[in-house]
Amino acid sequence: MKKQLLISILCTTIFASAFEDAKIAFENKSYDKALEILQGEIDAKTANAKAFELASQSALRLDELDKANEFILKAIDGDPGNKGYRAFQKELESLKNALTDAKKTVDSGYFEEALGEYNKILESHPENAMVYYSKGLVYKKLDQFEDAVFNYKKAINFNPIEEKYSKAILVVAQTMAKQGDEEFRRREYDTALSHYQNAVNYLPTFTDGLFRMAKSYYSLKDFENAQTWCLKTIESDGEHVQAFKMLGDTYKRSGNIKDAIDSYKKAVSINSNYDRA
Repeated sequence: MKKQLLISILCTTIFASAFEDAKIAFENKSYDKALEILQGEIDAKTANAKAFELASQSALRLDELDKANEFILKAIDGDPGNKGYRAFQKELESLKNALTDAKKTVDSGYFEEALGEYNKILESHPENAMVYYSKGLVYKKLDQFEDAVFNYKKAINFNPIEEKYSKAILVVAQTMAKQGDEEFRRREYDTALSHYQNAVNYLPTFTDGLFRMAKSYYSLKDFENAQTWCLKTIESDGEHVQAFKMLGDTYKRSGNIKDAIDSYKKAVSINSNYDRA
């Protein structure tokens, strides 16, 4: 009997410590860490209603609505009289239904109406990343890329864990670069530059966009700016062989033969078959 009591006390102490760790992680907005800690308690079958409620809150912040609902129902099972848990579960159901309705509006082609629905959802869920992401998708359909990226970035701010939000910005940057390529092929270099500039404004780490900026300036014989954007490309990707080669070209044109040769050598060291270098 004593032994069982000691084991029970020990388990309670361990759980209390884990719960506090999860709570601290949640308060620090490390929702994935909080959920990982709580999932350990859930798997060990030591989680109580409070743990399930915190797991539900964490899952909601990570845009996992089904999991959030599953956890809050477990919390209600553990504490049926808790009105707060029941209210939160109704809130989750309302959010899920509102998102479904807004998606149907989008699928029907009523984009402006859908934006209104998403804005309505944000009035009660101002920190929900999924809503901002969904708004971004609508703006992209409307070719309002700046608004799309703005909302994707808001989604990332509230949930930096979800990779698809970052990928959505990359898709917009690639779209801008593709438009720039069409203008570049027509030798409309100034117009191409404006598209490439938009691409790197939306995603400063977009290496392809950075190099296309360099290439456009080089085609315009603006070798100083071409050099600047070659260096930015190399800063983003230290193995960008074409950027090193073009950098060498800019140095050569300014009479800086030593740095030109160094740049060509670097390009060759990256790709020994790169005959231009």
